[in-house]
Amino acid sequence: MIRKFKLFFRKLLFFRRLWKEYIAAWDIVDSIVQFNFLLFKEFYEKGEMGIVNWASDEYHIETKKQFDEIYNYITVIRPKKIKQINEVISVWGSHFKHWTEKIDEEYVEWKSQDTKNSNFYFELHRTLEDTLYKEDEYYLCMMMEIRNFLWT
Repeated sequence: MIRKFKLFFRKLLFFRRLWKEYIAAWDIVDSIVQFNFLLFKEFYEKGEMGIVNWASDEYHIETKKQFDEIYNYITVIRPKKIKQINEVISVWGSHFKHWTEKIDEEYVEWKSQDTKNSNFYFELHRTLEDTLYKEDEYYLCMMMEIRNFLWT
């Protein structure tokens, strides 16, 4: 009975973590990535991977390396890249000036003015974000290639 309760409670906590990543049905671009990475991380940390002999053949050895590489990306590399992107956005925000001007009773016009470095930080932000998206896709594809090993 206690084991069933623990299992139910663990599933409930996991669902709660997933729900935090879900924004809304119309904006699931990041949620799709976060759900898959969170599922993999949960399996890697709490799955019983020790029951598999990862040194049994070359295929298992290579798959274990891929597991480790994906986990490292999810827990170490990706958070650093996201932090770097957020820092660039913060700096760009201090270089990019914008405001609204009232046109008439119903409408306002959005105006902006670039400073000397705002275009540089904007392009840097786009480059870093594009790189992150490509790496996310790479690791998601890698997860699909090894998905048959995601059971223990």
